[in-house]
Amino acid sequence: MNVQTTDIKSDHFSTYSRNNRVVAWILRFIHNVSNATKLKGSLGYEEFKRAEVLVFKSLQSNAFQDERLLAKMQAFKDGDGLLRIRTKLADSCEKEDFKFPILLPVNDVVVKLIREEHASGKYSLPVEKTPESSTDHVLDSPTDYVPDSPVESTDNSEENSPNQTRLGRTIKIPRKLDL
Repeated sequence: MNVQTTDIKSDHFSTYSRNNRVVAWILRFIHNVSNATKLKGSLGYEEFKRAEVLVFKSLQSNAFQDERLLAKMQAFKDGDGLLRIRTKLADSCEKEDFKFPILLPVNDVVVKLIREEHASGKYSLPVEKTPESSTDHVLDSPTDYVPDSPVESTDNSEENSPNQTRLGRTIKIPRKLDL
């Protein structure tokens, strides 16, 4: 079974991460239907990456069909088949994704969702290493991940009196004015 990039309808979801997760589950279902070896458990990093590439290819195939315009923008296809733009940073020591950004349509619904998630800081899901394997797994929700904190406790009610801040500074209570 083969999924065409134009078959992906990505404008039915409220967030980009939900859209990407649904596409990843669809790709896993297609894999499990067509192969004897079945994938189980939570979705892995590679599955999310493959889903993201498929969504981007779908956006690009629907939006960029004029070869002359792509030539003017110095667009080229990378190893995954995604259209990228050659920038002035091509000779720098930066990451490839930074030097050659993916070309996406400006007014697309999915691009709007990506912008919203970047603005809210929720775009990238945390990656964890599981002890039983060395593969990366992406957690199901950004709220499932609680980072290690250098602060042991935020409940300082016993240590500080109500007239002191948690840093030990004295709080001056304002007096009422008799008017």
